[in-house]
Amino acid sequence: MDMAPTPPPDGEPRWLDGDEQRVWRVYLQATALLDDFLDRQLQRDAGMPHMYYGLLVQLSDAPRRRLRMTELAKTMKITRSRLSHAIARLEKSGWVRREDCPSDKRGQLAVLTDEGFDVLRRPRPAMSPPSARPSSTGSPRNSRSPSARS
Repeated sequence: MDMAPTPPPDGEPRWLDGDEQRVWRVYLQATALLDDFLDRQLQRDAGMPHMYYGLLVQLSDAPRRRLRMTELAKTMKITRSRLSHAIARLEKSGWVRREDCPSDKRGQLAVLTDEGFDVLRRPRPAMSPPSARPSSTGSPRNSRSPSARS
């Protein structure tokens, strides 16, 4: 039995068949649930939404912990307006600051502050594997350090 899809007539898009539609919809629902779960857990554990954490991570990986705002928006796949709002919130927390771009008078840089970098260095249960999270007794399930596990 040939599983290859039948090619559409010239110029017409090939639509998903019934099985492909079901798989696609399950995928969309699963990714939405995962995003929602991570966002709620990070909000609870770190006091910020998942996107803000992602912005801090991007800045921490950048040279001198700074990126042009337009580059950061493109990397995060968000609008410049949404980025500007998020950076304003992160500025209020003292985790990010804006600087004028020295090579372009119209551009701005987002800069991760030392306080923002410290936020990323704190343990975050939402971002750690389940075996490293505290159990109901309050101690980690696997208390050996990563180097001691080898």
